Amino acid sequence: TAEAPESRIRLVTTVARDHLLEVRDAGGGRADLRSKSLRCDDSYCADAVLDDIASTGGIGGVERHTDEDPPRVVISYDEGALDVEDVARQLADALNAFGDPLYERELEIVYR
Repeated sequence: TAEAPESRIRLVTTVARDHLLEVRDAGGGRADLRSKSLRCDDSYCADAVLDDIASTGGIGGVERHTDEDPPRVVISYDEGALDVEDVARQLADALNAFGDPLYERELEIVYR
């Protein structure tokens, strides 16, 4: 049998946290998106959301950089069907519906 995994402590506070989805238009039908809610840890994992987004019409692919801080994805999309705002809204809506336990408010989309 394998040893038990190492425990990790996560402090939960009542301090309001910024809940942001940073969006950058990378050009050529690519959106660069960053958010703490794209993470995957012991209590929460957004991989299922990213899998769903990858199978959405007009989305060409999802390149994951979830080891960065904040986690980042680059989503390729069909510029004839979608624009960067559409991609950002779809991801924000999916993450909000999934429910990150660290945040009480919905994601705020910020364009950089």
